[in-house]
Amino acid sequence: MSVRRSINTIAREKNLKLVVMPTSLTVRSDPNLLRRLVQNLVSNAIKYTPSGRVLVGARRHGKEVVITQKDIRQVQLAKAAIHAGVCLLQERFGSPFRRVLLAGACGNYMDPQDALAIGLLPENQGARIVAVGNAAGHGACLALLDTRQRRRAERVAREMEYQELSGLERFSELFLSGMAFPPARDVPGSVTPPP
Repeated sequence: MSVRRSINTIAREKNLKLVVMPTSLTVRSDPNLLRRLVQNLVSNAIKYTPSGRVLVGARRHGKEVVITQKDIRQVQLAKAAIHAGVCLLQERFGSPFRRVLLAGACGNYMDPQDALAIGLLPENQGARIVAVGNAAGHGACLALLDTRQRRRAERVAREMEYQELSGLERFSELFLSGMAFPPARDVPGSVTPPP
């Protein structure tokens, strides 16, 4: 069954209209990885759209759209490292977490639903996932503008513990297990969209 037909079936089951915009753009990528990427993206759009329609299309950047194996590999490596780090935190401090904050570039550009869909985080067990954007930049501004916040930041810094993840015995095992992209599926748990 084609990706479009299988996704259209899922959309019809939710009484959603799937609209695929025609395009003349070319995508150069591994066909299997591209199919999985599009299937995950559109499946999640359908899952989190309560009513109406889901529009699928491509935007032109220059002359063509290019997704390379290197692009996907970079996401895969970052995802595996973050996944391993979260698993190690869960092992050390217990699970499940009540709240997970996505910060930095991840927090600026990744929807929490997408983080779950690609396996960036281990299976969500009810944690609120919040994209907070550039938390370091925001914190630096607060520390510069408010002496109470600066003292609070200094106190938190003294109480923090640095742990080199790559030096931990289980890191390699968890990193390797975090390399695979999960198949398209419903993502359990609550997700809070960015403010």
